[in-house]
Amino acid sequence: MFVRVPPSDLARTVTLLSTLTQLRLMLGVMGEVNLVFSVFGRSVAGVAAFEETLGRRLPWLEHVESLLLLRSVKRMGWVLDEQGRRTDRLVVPAVVDRLG
Repeated sequence: MFVRVPPSDLARTVTLLSTLTQLRLMLGVMGEVNLVFSVFGRSVAGVAAFEETLGRRLPWLEHVESLLLLRSVKRMGWVLDEQGRRTDRLVVPAVVDRLG
């Protein structure tokens, strides 16, 4: 999501967004928008509900644009269980092993 947040509300916005379990990435940027973040969802149907909830919880946040990625291939990192939680298995590509 690409959003615009008044500078006076940026700190509390970051604090509130960081409590979301769906949050995967958050970046402060310069330009038309000043905050970009990515969330993980289990279905396309949940996108509108998430945006609506976000609008209620953070009414000062101005939504500029959303991008929807339907499938993401995980190349490395922790293997997740059915609830999206980290398991004890870590996948590291062979090329990373050679560089380490």
